[in-house]
Amino acid sequence: MTLQSFLETFETAAPTSSRNSSTKLSADEIENIRSAAYEAGYSSGWEDAQKAENDGRLRVEAEFERNVQNLVFTYSEAVDCVRGELKGFVAALIEGFFPELVPDLLREHVRSELLKIADDCVETPIEIVTSPDGEPILKELLESDLPMEISLVSDPTLASRQVYVRIAEREIEVNISPLLDALRSQFKAVAEDQDRIANG
Repeated sequence: MTLQSFLETFETAAPTSSRNSSTKLSADEIENIRSAAYEAGYSSGWEDAQKAENDGRLRVEAEFERNVQNLVFTYSEAVDCVRGELKGFVAALIEGFFPELVPDLLREHVRSELLKIADDCVETPIEIVTSPDGEPILKELLESDLPMEISLVSDPTLASRQVYVRIAEREIEVNISPLLDALRSQFKAVAEDQDRIANG
């Protein structure tokens, strides 16, 4: 009997060949495990990519919506500003331009009335009676080539822009107020149309 038989051995017995053969994976099983791991990783990465894409799209859509709202607000402000400017322009035109237009309108209106009666009044003196402020305006008619004798009479009792054409016993009133009122109405109608268009 040897000394080794009295001592405890701590060596691990080598696995038997039968155990090794039972736990060994085949090449197909290894490939299947590898494929499953790849599919799991690919699927997880694809889901992360889709989530990132969806989050990015939502951020872009939200930013676009905010920009559109800002543009709509800015456009509305611009429309209101233009509308106010247009109304102010029309008001200034009516109050400022029409007085400048009155002299020409008055002269042409009187000239038109004189031409209507020219054939019947070639030999008859004609008087143009106007207010003092209308006298300078109508003086040009005295220098025109109308085929009749014309004299200008200032009447302080007449209102501004009030004119009469006297022919013998006949008197014709020349009134441009209806024409001016019609022009005002047309300008206001244009402004109102633009206002309706701006409001949609």
